[in-house]
Amino acid sequence: MVNDITAELRRHRLVAIVRGRDRAASVRTALALADEGISLIEVSLSGADALRVIEEVAGAASGSAPGRC
Repeated sequence: MVNDITAELRRHRLVAIVRGRDRAASVRTALALADEGISLIEVSLSGADALRVIEEVAGAASGSAPGRC
């Protein structure tokens, strides 16, 4: 798993980090990033309702592996 993450970081060279006080805005932000081609998106667990944000984004991301956008 670590090698997979390292390879992805080397390939994409960018990780977007989403953290916010508003769950809906965080979901919209993560989905907009994915729509624009950002492949690696981290949802910070210090944000509001972060686990629900992850669930919603993962559910909305069609064709993606679980846990990835």
